[in-house]
Amino acid sequence: MTAPARPRTVAILQARLSSSRLPGKVLMPLGGRPLIGFMIDRLKRASSLDALVLATSAESSDDALADAVAAMGVPVVRGPLDDVLARFMMAADATDAEVVVRLTGDCPLIDPQLVDRVVAKITSGECRYASNCVPATYPDGLDCEAFTVEMLRRCAAEATLPSQREHVTPWIRETLGDEIGSVTCSVDLSSLRWTIDYEDDLMHVRSLVQELDDAALTADLFDLLRAHDRIGLKSPEHARNEGYATSLEND
Repeated sequence: MTAPARPRTVAILQARLSSSRLPGKVLMPLGGRPLIGFMIDRLKRASSLDALVLATSAESSDDALADAVAAMGVPVVRGPLDDVLARFMMAADATDAEVVVRLTGDCPLIDPQLVDRVVAKITSGECRYASNCVPATYPDGLDCEAFTVEMLRRCAAEATLPSQREHVTPWIRETLGDEIGSVTCSVDLSSLRWTIDYEDDLMHVRSLVQELDDAALTADLFDLLRAHDRIGLKSPEHARNEGYATSLEND
């Protein structure tokens, strides 16, 4: 008896250039290429992914981003600026996705092995939504979510709040409740900050990249910080998920 085919798994990378906190950040240089190119190169090492697509806006402000990513050989889907959920549905349909992996373009240190572990929760049939950020035990900047396209389709049809449309997955988590999968770290590293929202975030991540090769994984980065006695070096004044908190206030 042949094993059932693995569901087609597509990573959808959301990004735009009109960030309110650090405009144009995803095209800023990191490791000798645009930041988003650095992230794409890391994602290509995830064995669970069948395809990768950029979901950006149709606004002229994102033309340069769309052109840059297309030149990297990655397909680009463009849609509404603020309705990111609609963009995800467009990207999933365009790529015949059965499982969707949600990633944001300001997380260049994304760990391909972590992506594979999160995806495995879905492709094994264990659950319909899984992440490594609920609960948060990994550094801010390694967030990865995976879910079935059926859940995405339901979400796109039923989510109505602006925060649900902008941040894609809140409706899914609220609907599934306890029926979600989690990949957690054996050591709580959630106080570390490796995402890029501000200039000091970018400087910090650049300092890490300068000391490690491109294939470095989370454990390598943790060892580097520990070796240099910099385990507390982060941006404590920047709260995790600031953007989502702001969106909730505006609902």
